Amino acid sequence: MATKIFLDTNIVLDYLLGREGELDKIEQIIDLAMENVFECYISETVISTSIYFLEKNKKPTMEMIRAFCRLCKILSYHSNTLYSNIESFNDLEDGFLYYLALHHKMNFFITRNIKHFKSQLPLLPALTPTQFLNSYNF
Repeated sequence: MATKIFLDTNIVLDYLLGREGELDKIEQIIDLAMENVFECYISETVISTSIYFLEKNKKPTMEMIRAFCRLCKILSYHSNTLYSNIESFNDLEDGFLYYLALHHKMNFFITRNIKHFKSQLPLLPALTPTQFLNSYNF
C-alpha cells in the first residue's frame, strides 16, 4: 500500500502559484505522486482557498484546479472532526486539517508551518517537504 500524505493548504498554494521557498521539494513530491510512489490527499477547503488565490493572482484557475484534483484525492469533513481536540492548535484551520488527515489515516501531514503543529500526535507526523523527502532518502 502506498504512503498516504496530506498536503496542507500552504503546500498546494506554493505549488499552484509557484511561490519560492521549498517549491523544488514540493515539485519533487508531486512528481513522485504522479509516479504513484505516494498517494496525495487534500481537503475540500484547500480547493476553495486555492481558487480564491489563483483568481486573485490572475492564474488559469479551473484548469489548474482540475489538473491538481486528478492527482489528489479529496477528503470531506465529518462531524467527528469538529469534536476532535482542535482547540490544542493555535490556528483552528490547521487543527481541522490535521484531524481530518488523522481521521482518514494519513501517514504524513506535509506543511511549511511546522510551528503550528506542536500538538501533533505520533500517529501523524507533521513534516516540511524537505523533512519528508529526507525521511525517504530522496
